[in-house]
Amino acid sequence: MHGILLSLLVLMLIACGHESQSIATTEPIIVTTALSIHTMQPVSTPVPTATLTPTPTAQPTPTSVHTATTEMFIAISNGHSHTCVLRSDGSPLCTGRINYPVYDRYGFSHIESEPPNEKFISISVGAWHICALRLNGSPFCWGEYNYGASSPPSGQRFTTISVGDKHTCALRSDGSPKCWGLSNRGPAWPPEDEKFTAISSGFAHTCALRFDGSSVCWGSRRYWETAAPAEEKFTSISSGYFHACALRSDGSPICWGSDERGQSSPPTGERFAVISSGHEHTCALRTDGLPLCWGNDEQGQASPPVNEKFSAISSGYQSTCALRFDGSYVCWGGRHRDMATPSDEEFAFISSGYSHACALRLDGSPVCGGYANWGQASPPAGERFSVISSGHEHTCALRVDGSPVCWGNHRDLAPTESDEEFTSISSGFAHTCALRSDGSPVCWNTWYDNEWGQASPPEGEKFTSISSGFGHTCALRSDGCSSLLGVTLSYRW
Repeated sequence: MHGILLSLLVLMLIACGHESQSIATTEPIIVTTALSIHTMQPVSTPVPTATLTPTPTAQPTPTSVHTATTEMFIAISNGHSHTCVLRSDGSPLCTGRINYPVYDRYGFSHIESEPPNEKFISISVGAWHICALRLNGSPFCWGEYNYGASSPPSGQRFTTISVGDKHTCALRSDGSPKCWGLSNRGPAWPPEDEKFTAISSGFAHTCALRFDGSSVCWGSRRYWETAAPAEEKFTSISSGYFHACALRSDGSPICWGSDERGQSSPPTGERFAVISSGHEHTCALRTDGLPLCWGNDEQGQASPPVNEKFSAISSGYQSTCALRFDGSYVCWGGRHRDMATPSDEEFAFISSGYSHACALRLDGSPVCGGYANWGQASPPAGERFSVISSGHEHTCALRVDGSPVCWGNHRDLAPTESDEEFTSISSGFAHTCALRSDGSPVCWNTWYDNEWGQASPPEGEKFTSISSGFGHTCALRSDGCSSLLGVTLSYRW
């Protein structure tokens, strides 16, 4: 169990003493406490079994798509909230974050940290750890160390590696499997004396292909995810969280296991070269590189960009990533926080919240990205704003006339319709504060009943800027002195 360090600091109004320092008064970034959630792990992308022939097409990019840099990459693997790619020289690049800050024997405090001076030929990303193969086939893992999933056997050489939730499996050059990590449900117990050409680790199960194309799965049988068709022969296989999919020699797909969200119901009549199973969705590439996805699409994870063509694809928890033929990559889906990279657009204002961010274009139109479970990253269409502020699960903005607009899970934490006009606004964790044109503050908070005083500004004060945090609020007087109210909480997970 993770320890929790709780420090409590009661903040009072601070009077200015010596000459005040220069303090920026633009909209601050909201920093809040991360809520750790135990989640399930996606799988690595299976090796394509057919050659994809790219056809030049127009490539529009929807606003929900996060495009990476102009670097060229040769491999990609998408995890729960992070993605890793390999550059052409084999060096890794990882973006995003894991749910818990974990510490391993290599000293990495976050799973997205790439090991220094390492070069790899393949990489597989999980929810808690990452494994990769060096040029000589030796494995290297980092991340969660408690269950041994990131502790590969020493002196071994592999040709393929696949990360599960708390286990990892790999194949030696002769096709014999080796698994390590948590195996209380059997995902790390491969059948004895078997040889395989491919292996894919899911949440608590693993599937592999024999040399004759027949499949075998082991581990959890909760959703029949190990019930591979006995008489079928396949060319590739991919294990998802609680389901698995495979491709026959003619490219036709077949899936088994959980089908609660349609992830195991591929479209009929389609032929694919690549298939990748995620959490509750599955994506595949046709022979010309066009993607097709099915299953849960609540976060846009099953809605690939229109007219794009890819050479590889990797389905994660609530997002999907793919490699273009020019070596660049693109990701889509709502639960893809911390993975977005700057686009070619120009912005006049930007604000980062708990797991989403919003910006204003030069014409004042808003654009948001990141986690949108409450609609906090879905601004109203056709609006123009002068200020925008991203909070925990809500976002607020001011029109050019000073009227406020909020969206997401604000639940009376912010003005929905107000006759007042404001010059600035700031969204916090469970409250929102704004400044009137005369500098007087006003705050809204009903969720936590203002138990820390974060929504109770001092009476009679006038401010030039204001910023709402987790359980406190800060503001600047006209002389540059600061005023603080509420309580700050500091957590270590």
